[in-house]
Amino acid sequence: MGHVLAVNEEAIKRPGMQKGRRAKLWAVVLLSLLFSGCSSAMRWAQDPPNVPSCLPDRLLTWEDFRPKAEAGRRAAETAVRFHLEAHSPPRILAVFDPKLSWVRADFAYTLNPLKIRSSEQLLRHEQLHYTISCMLAREANLSLMNGGDPKAMLILLNAVATRMNVQYDAESNHGLNREKQQEWEDAIQESLLAGPLTKPLAKTLGDDLRSKSN
Repeated sequence: MGHVLAVNEEAIKRPGMQKGRRAKLWAVVLLSLLFSGCSSAMRWAQDPPNVPSCLPDRLLTWEDFRPKAEAGRRAAETAVRFHLEAHSPPRILAVFDPKLSWVRADFAYTLNPLKIRSSEQLLRHEQLHYTISCMLAREANLSLMNGGDPKAMLILLNAVATRMNVQYDAESNHGLNREKQQEWEDAIQESLLAGPLTKPLAKTLGDDLRSKSN
């Protein structure tokens, strides 16, 4: 009887021990999923308060997006409008459109540990879409300060921004290709943080504009 009881006791303890080990292993796996391969936080450089080139002048958060019920394969959409303002000299403003920008609610407000990392990666991808538009608006405004045609610049800016964002999605596979996503993040952030005065893009926009007018 004593031996049987001992066997039964061991049979009871073993599943509990295995369950505890599985729980610890699961926690390690989750931490690895959440933190492995994580890159440094995205950074932002603001314009002078009196001459903004984009609104908002900061990185986007999921709070800026309209939550959308789960449907389809697309998980988020970032909409930006370029608005020509009657300043002297004229300025172009990249404006985030919250009405047309959305994110699937299961990504933005998930409590599922397996989806948290995907949510963060998706947000970084959408943040960079907006950053690209802001960077291009700053370059365009630099050209306008040098006497560019504002209406022609607005048309050109829309074309360049569309082309660059399409290329970004294609090369990064909408953020799923982590290596390419990181390459784009590094390149765009370097350009944004350095400021438009040191970048060749302003010259490129101005040269393109002059070539179209000739």
